[in-house]
Amino acid sequence: MKCNKCFWKTFTSRTTIKRFVSTEPSVSDKLRKNEIFKKYESGFAISHLYANKVGAHTPIQETWAEARSLHNKDIMFGVFDGNSGSACSHVVAKRLFAYLQASLLPKRFLEECINSMAKYDQKIKFLDSFQDRYFFLQDYQNVYEDSYRAFIKELAEEEPMDLEESLKRAFERLDLDMSKEAMDDNTNDKRFLWVAMTGSGATVLHLSGLKATLSTAGDSLVVVGTEDGRSKVLTPEHNVENEKEVKRVLLEHPGEEGLVRDGHLLGALTALRSFGNFRYKWDKDMITRFLVPHYGESVVPERSLTPPYITASPDIGSYTICPEDKFIVIASDGIWDIFPPEKVVNIILNHQPVHQAVKLLTAPYKKFQQVRSILRKEDFKEEVEVMDSPATQLILEGLISATKLLQLPDKFVRNVRDDMTVLILYIDQNFVKVHANEQESVKYKDSEYVKSEFII
Repeated sequence: MKCNKCFWKTFTSRTTIKRFVSTEPSVSDKLRKNEIFKKYESGFAISHLYANKVGAHTPIQETWAEARSLHNKDIMFGVFDGNSGSACSHVVAKRLFAYLQASLLPKRFLEECINSMAKYDQKIKFLDSFQDRYFFLQDYQNVYEDSYRAFIKELAEEEPMDLEESLKRAFERLDLDMSKEAMDDNTNDKRFLWVAMTGSGATVLHLSGLKATLSTAGDSLVVVGTEDGRSKVLTPEHNVENEKEVKRVLLEHPGEEGLVRDGHLLGALTALRSFGNFRYKWDKDMITRFLVPHYGESVVPERSLTPPYITASPDIGSYTICPEDKFIVIASDGIWDIFPPEKVVNIILNHQPVHQAVKLLTAPYKKFQQVRSILRKEDFKEEVEVMDSPATQLILEGLISATKLLQLPDKFVRNVRDDMTVLILYIDQNFVKVHANEQESVKYKDSEYVKSEFII
C-alpha cells in the first residue's frame, strides 16, 4: 500500500532492498526539497547564502531564519534545533529576532513606536525576511503580539543595558513569555502547552558591518572558513560533552546524584540550554497543575528536585570578519556529530558539482537489527544528480559518511542520524577590503573558541 504522506512504500513482511520506481520522488528531489539560495545587494558583509535541511524526524524538528533590520544595515541569521517536536523551534525562529532587534534599538525610538501603537493601533515591525514562509493563526498571533508589545514597553521604561545584557534579556524574556502563554492557555487544542512541552536551541549571528555578535543557547555551531582551509569555531556547544557546561549544572544543583547519566541530563536531554522544555524548568506543582491533566503523570521528570535544570540564557560573543575569511557556516549538531569543523570547511572549499551515490532502503523492517545486518552485507546504490549547492553537498556527504542512507523507514531513521540544517554565508570580499581598515581583526587559534572576543 502506498503512503501519500511520506517517501516510503509498505511491502509484505519479506525483507527486500529495491530501487525506487520513477513515480516516487528521487533522491535528488528529497535532498533539494528545502534548498535555498539568496543573493544580497551591495552594502552587506555577506554576498550570498546557501541553505538546506534534511530531516530524520517527521516532521523535521529544525529550522533556520534570516532577517534584515528596517532601520539600518544590520542582518541576522539563526539555526533553531528542536527536540521532542517541531513546535518550539518554529515559534522561536518566528519570534526571537524581533525580541533581539527591539533590545538593540535606542530608547527614544522605542518610545516613538509606543506612541504610534497607541495612536494608530499599528503592528510593530522592525525586521524584514525573505524566509518568512509561514504564519501563526490569528488567535495565536494576537497572544504573541500582546507579549511583544509588553516587552517593548518595558524596554522603553528601563535604563539601557550593554550589548551582552540586552541580548541575554531578549532570549530570557521570550522564554519567560512562552512559559506564561502556556500557563494561560485557553485554546481548545492547547497549542501553547504543546510548545511548552517541546524545546529548541537557538544559535544566532547578528552582523553589523564586519562586526559579528553571536548569541547561542544549544548545540549548533558557528564556524568561519578561511581561504587556506582553516576553521575558526566561534561558539561553544551546550551539551553533556562540554565539561564546563556540565560543571555549571552540577554547581547549580549540589548533592543531586545521577543528574547527568548515560550521556543525558536527567536521563533525557543532551542539550543543557534551550527554549521551552518547561517540564525541566517548572517545579512539580506547576507540572501537576498545567501538564499532567493533558499529558499524564509521565511528563514529571524522574529525580527532578530543584528545577530549573536548563536555561535559555545564551552565551554571547563577538568576532570581526577578516580579509582571509571566505564563508561562515551555521549548522545544527546533525552536521557536527558527523564532521569536525575543519572537514566541513574542506568540503565547502573543494565543492565541485559531481555525481554522488546513496543507498536506498525501502522495506518496512520490524527491527533495527535487520537494518544493521543489511547495511553490512549489501551494496545497492542509486545515482544522485549533480549537487549545485554546497549546503546540499555537505548534507549529502554527511549522509554518505554517517549512514549511506537517505531514504529509510521513519521508525528507524532517527536511530541512524539526526536532522541536518546548514547555512553557508559567503563573505563579500570587496566589502571587507573597503571596511577592513576600520576595525581590527581578532586573534584566534585554529579550531578553538575566539577567546579574546567570546564572552562566557
